[in-house]
Amino acid sequence: MDSEISSNQIKRAFSKIKEEMRDLYSRIEHLEQENKILKQTINNPQTNNRKTITKLIGNNLSGKIHLPDCPYAKKIAIQNIEEFDDIKQALRQKYKKCNCISLI
Repeated sequence: MDSEISSNQIKRAFSKIKEEMRDLYSRIEHLEQENKILKQTINNPQTNNRKTITKLIGNNLSGKIHLPDCPYAKKIAIQNIEEFDDIKQALRQKYKKCNCISLI
């Protein structure tokens, strides 16, 4: 019986795989967002400063908004992401600024 795998062990293994897949998809989406911003910056060098970033990342769970390159923004689960075109739009929806936004 020691060599047999229980159904609970299989369920836990699949749950772990599912969780890791969600994390990978989240990371891929964040990389795609960063890639899009980098392409915009390369194609339009005059917008090469942080004050002209076109999108802000909102976490609808925590109620905070972040710059796309903020480490906290990169950890937001896909289902909790909300994008904003400008800070005023996010503030109207009662989002609070992360420290990363205070730095610009």
